[in-house]
Amino acid sequence: DRAAAGRYALLHAEQGAVEGARRSHVVGRTSAELLFPSYMNRPNAEAEDANRLAVPRGTEVEYAITPIGDSARVVVELPGRHVEAKRVGRQFVASFVADTDGPLEIFVESSRGERRVDYRARSIRVELDEVPRVAMVAPDKDLVVEEREGVLLQHSAQDDHGVQELTLIIKLPNGEHLRRPILTPAEEPRKELYGETVIRLEEFSLAPADAITIWFEAKDGNRVDGPGVGRSAVRTLT
Repeated sequence: DRAAAGRYALLHAEQGAVEGARRSHVVGRTSAELLFPSYMNRPNAEAEDANRLAVPRGTEVEYAITPIGDSARVVVELPGRHVEAKRVGRQFVASFVADTDGPLEIFVESSRGERRVDYRARSIRVELDEVPRVAMVAPDKDLVVEEREGVLLQHSAQDDHGVQELTLIIKLPNGEHLRRPILTPAEEPRKELYGETVIRLEEFSLAPADAITIWFEAKDGNRVDGPGVGRSAVRTLT
């Protein structure tokens, strides 16, 4: 019957099965509570108008909808899925994690089984966490090093939410990689990091004309997609 058909269309919104859902003005307002990923150390926020959301990937969203008139059920359709909203007083609240860009549509079913999709275009845009930026400040070119001469290495690293790990990588002629920690996960993350260290080629028991290659590697604390890794330019020391 008509009511059953309406319920079926709402339940299958993620498949696009919404034939008969008329587009009309059925939502008075939207708002959202935003709970950002914990590693960002960013306080929760409120979006008073949630028609165009732009949030970091992994943000937990409590999406509040105030329908107009008779409403028994509300479903929010997101890219590839739908979320049924729970009634909270005069509002309906849909809970989801932001992970994909795309349109956001709101379906409302009345107590008589009539279904509508709100006329307003809404969307969600997911912001990806950029990898750390790391640079080999010095040396600024490959070097031929005099015997027993120390080489000064200078580095810089930045990340919007904090560099959690910084390592000097030394690749030996036999392919072995040595890792020398500069900042470790046990220490406090830093949004900006500058420093220097000295290495000497005699540390590595090189044969004449052997060379090593060096670079810096920085990791952030991204727990949503896994740590972002940034690498500096590579230098060769002979």
